[in-house]
Amino acid sequence: MTRRVFYHADALAELEALARQFYGYSTLVGDRFIDTVETVLNRCARFPDSSPLFYRTLRKASLSHYAVILLYAVADDAITVAAMVEARRNPDALRSLFDSRLEP
Repeated sequence: MTRRVFYHADALAELEALARQFYGYSTLVGDRFIDTVETVLNRCARFPDSSPLFYRTLRKASLSHYAVILLYAVADDAITVAAMVEARRNPDALRSLFDSRLEP
């Protein structure tokens, strides 16, 4: 079963900022970044438990060739992208940021 994909508002803003950054290098780099995001999201939607748990209920999927991780939560019929962040950021600092994005 392929789940629907939703974005937390902040995650959507992060995706847009990252896309602008990669499109700033070149159209080809930006297009490849978007293609990679779509490929990873399709895999996560089809096989949501295939990515390791990162923090509480958030799972972490890495975007190959980019220093970006995609964090998502799994529900019965959907996944929600909670964040898209640069992998170079301190994971401990990120955890407090994500608390506000997790549903109780």
